[in-house]
Amino acid sequence: MTAECLLSLSDHSPQIGSKHGVIYLITKYGYIHLYDLESGVCIYMNRISAETIFVTAPHESTSGIIGVNKKGQVRNRQ
Repeated sequence: MTAECLLSLSDHSPQIGSKHGVIYLITKYGYIHLYDLESGVCIYMNRISAETIFVTAPHESTSGIIGVNKKGQVRNRQ
């Protein structure tokens, strides 16, 4: 990961998906970033919600991540 990425982690909620070897980062502004666990290379980035994401948690059955926005919508990625 780049230094800029590491410095901005305060706006992120990182979760590790060990099944796929991925780090999931969801920003409070609704963007998801996926990084390779071993190399730190960004492999995917997209907006998943136009609303503020205020809580995230690991989705253990899929080794993914779920997030809830301020409208109560649940977003998940696996």
